Amino acid sequence: MSINSIGLTGEDYQLISSVTPTAATSTVSFTSLGLHKKFLLVVADCANATAGRTSVRLNNDSTSKYLNSVAEWVSSASTLNVELSTQFRYGTATGTTNLHAAYLIENCDTTGAKLLTKGFTRSGTAYQINQFGIYVGTAVVSRIDFITTTTFSATGTVYLYGVK
Repeated sequence: MSINSIGLTGEDYQLISSVTPTAATSTVSFTSLGLHKKFLLVVADCANATAGRTSVRLNNDSTSKYLNSVAEWVSSASTLNVELSTQFRYGTATGTTNLHAAYLIENCDTTGAKLLTKGFTRSGTAYQINQFGIYVGTAVVSRIDFITTTTFSATGTVYLYGVK
């Protein structure tokens, strides 16, 4: 069941689309998005078919324009990583257990830097991540891809909400 709108901090996030990843695919794409100030990408119960890492890419841009600051807590250990990357990724761990995450992407309607905030946890493990990032591409956001390094199993749903 999807929620058609979410009211956060006085803004109304409207559901743009929802997709259940199909088996043997590695990307869920939201394209031709139109002009939005903010996007909220919600990942609910998605899983990789084999151990892999998931990430988000904007405008299908795979160049090193993503600056990530990732704080991870795994069982009793914690780490802080800062990196320049080709996507916003889910920390350093790989796995097949179900993923739950929310990505808030701001400044999407400008040609300046895009800001990203993400929280995420993995089912069945003591694993949590808080991530902050900047994307320095110069185009407005018109495409968002949710990607795995392996393939998805046919479970879960990826929701995309937007604020115009």
